[in-house]
Amino acid sequence: RLADFPDPHAVYSMPLGFLCDRPHLRDHPAEHVFVIGGAVADRLLRAYREYFENPSPELNSVDSTEQYWQVLAWLLGIRWELVLRNRLPYLLSMHRNVGNSTAFCIRGISQATLRRPTASCVHPSLIRHPTCADL
Repeated sequence: RLADFPDPHAVYSMPLGFLCDRPHLRDHPAEHVFVIGGAVADRLLRAYREYFENPSPELNSVDSTEQYWQVLAWLLGIRWELVLRNRLPYLLSMHRNVGNSTAFCIRGISQATLRRPTASCVHPSLIRHPTCADL
């Protein structure tokens, strides 16, 4: 629901990591899914240009893509809010070779994690494809 992301001057994302697991780095945003407020989207989505044209030393000292996005937002005066995983759930997927065929599966999660999550999660019945970890 977009009502869960009310500030048009903010960016919302989950902390780095996968759904149902504790964040790897609690203060780093995941780069896979953002909700970007309409008032700041035009400025933030110039990230490639900023990389080459912004002389800020802070951008040169980041160690990951995730940190680059967060530092860029900070330099542009854009608030970044890290939200609970069940507030902005998403799953990564891939096609994987299994024997002589290919299977579609969900990455970064397992049935065991779904049964005993260490962070906010979705109900296991919502996962309708096999997990890559369980193939």
